Amino acid sequence: MKIEVYGTPTCGNCKKVVNFLTENNVEHDYKTVNSDISVEELTDVIGRVPRTVPVIVVDGSEEVFGDLKTMVGGLG
Repeated sequence: MKIEVYGTPTCGNCKKVVNFLTENNVEHDYKTVNSDISVEELTDVIGRVPRTVPVIVVDGSEEVFGDLKTMVGGLG
């Protein structure tokens, strides 16, 4: 499973997602919007203009945190 998280340094929810993945030993990539990836590039990744962060992409599909938690629970 390939997990990518896109966020900003001041985003509390982004930190929650990354902390959750780290605590559960789930490999993931984190990219900072406007630093590691532009909004335009992220738009290409998810197929729409991102309005909020975090943006979570699992195996190429955008997911919400609740669904990610369920997926990760199935890994254990």
